Parts: sequence; structure tokens; C-alpha cells
Amino acid sequence: MSQRRPRRTRRSFNVIDNRSFIKIDVFVPASGSLGTGQHARAQMLDVFPGVSPLPFLGPEDIVLQKLSWFRLGGEVSERQWRDVVSVLRIAARDLDDAYLDAVAEEHDLMALLVRARGAAVWKAV
Repeated sequence: MSQRRPRRTRRSFNVIDNRSFIKIDVFVPASGSLGTGQHARAQMLDVFPGVSPLPFLGPEDIVLQKLSWFRLGGEVSERQWRDVVSVLRIAARDLDDAYLDAVAEEHDLMALLVRARGAAVWKAV
């Protein structure tokens, strides 16, 4: 596949390191806060020895993107929902809630975010 094709078609693709078998999903950012805005907030991480650092979304942007995909998929994907709830649980103390709320509100995802936050709360036994 041409390197330009994913950018032109806005399609995702995978990069797999044949030595470590690490698979990375690559998504071409759309315009707006659920795309280029997220790209601007990305964290550069060293993943592969001898390769330049790669941009990774922070937990807030992962939650927002997955909520968007969940909505686009008719709000039925258990995988997307499980991923959202898991990220909210794991990163709870480190999340930029003001950013999360502002972008969720801007993209009409606030009701889903509130529901996901409720599902992320650990229930005491």
C-alpha cells in the first residue's frame, strides 16, 4: 500500500515490528479537536530501538476517540465501550477533566462520557 493512500483516504493501518511482534494501530487524524487537535497533544514515546520517537494519544484523547467511534457504530461495540471504561479507570487520577469535558461537549459526547465515568467507578464488595 502506498504511504500516501492512508492520508488521502483517512484510513487506518498497522505497523508491526517483526522482532518484538509489537503491533501499533496508526490513524490519520481528521480535522478538528477529534483529529488534528489530538495530534497536537500527542506524547512522543520511544517504542523501537533505533527508531525516532512516535506520537501516541494521551488517555483523554483515547477516551474521546473511542466514544466517537462507539457513537458512529450505533453504540453497540462492547470492545469500544470496555476500552473507554478501562482507560477511565486506569488513568482516573491523571486525566485532564476540563479538556475531556470541553471536547466531549463540543462533539455531543458528554452523555456518553458521563455514563462511562459511572461505569468506571469500582464497586465496593
